[in-house]
Amino acid sequence: MAHWMVGHLGESMVTAREHVRAAHALRNNALLCESFATGHLSYARVRVVSRIITPTSEAELVELAGVMTAAQLERFARGVGRAALASQPDLGQMLFESRSLYLHPNDDGSWDLRGTLPPETGALLRRVLDDRRLDD
Repeated sequence: MAHWMVGHLGESMVTAREHVRAAHALRNNALLCESFATGHLSYARVRVVSRIITPTSEAELVELAGVMTAAQLERFARGVGRAALASQPDLGQMLFESRSLYLHPNDDGSWDLRGTLPPETGALLRRVLDDRRLDD
């Protein structure tokens, strides 16, 4: 569905996926759907709630979403996501498997570096770069 929306409606893939996720959340959560249908919750709030809703959290999230701004709800959802990630028993393995590193040369001879590293690897890289800076 997201690919169809990109091709036919000109939306970005991120936006299309958010619409699809929100639609699934509305279909599967009656309280959320009712709050949206009655105008109690805006689409912006439904979009955020759809990222973190579970069958056991629906009532509490709908209540919270009704009293928070969309920006406050975004911060709350990020915190919930970080807490859920930290509670994963195989967090180290998951971080290792999701690592990435991109090194790209620029026309002027400089380099762009972007990546996501597990904590230990990131700390090691930081120490190496700090040591190198002190040597120059």
